[in-house]
Amino acid sequence: MALGHVVTAKRIKYWDDGITPDEKTTSQYHATYAYEISGKQYQYKYLERSVPPIQIQLYYLNNPGRAFHGKEKRSGFAQVFLLLFPIAAGVAVMLLLGVK
Repeated sequence: MALGHVVTAKRIKYWDDGITPDEKTTSQYHATYAYEISGKQYQYKYLERSVPPIQIQLYYLNNPGRAFHGKEKRSGFAQVFLLLFPIAAGVAVMLLLGVK
């Protein structure tokens, strides 16, 4: 049983943010991809450190306007939570064990 849908999107434009010269690994590449579902056009915004491919596979569950790439970035809140939670858990364990 399929839980979602897959669509192929084609790159219509891309650019480097130009912050670093010579395409260093710190550069970010932006791209806009277009895809069509049931005769309606949609766009997907891409942001990665690698040059965007000409075509990508996008996935969506119920809403084709909310398609995602297999390598979606986590939200800022999730990144902060994943950083601070282990520290807070370690401090809590140390307090419970009476370590000073």
